[in-house]
Amino acid sequence: MSGKHGLEQLLKDKKLSLQKISEDTGVSMLALEFLVYKQHQPKPHIAQKIAKVLEMKVGEIWPELKP
Repeated sequence: MSGKHGLEQLLKDKKLSLQKISEDTGVSMLALEFLVYKQHQPKPHIAQKIAKVLEMKVGEIWPELKP
């Protein structure tokens, strides 16, 4: 996402926690915290899992991963 804290802001907007995303995707809390803290781009398969839970397209969250 273009914003400085893209994923973190999306979680706040959708009223989701990292723990809920972790439970729904199977991605560890540590990995999710790293993504938020470093504003890091995830690998494509992780991005797809997160986007599915957020009910968004991967390209809307991470434009550089757009297929």
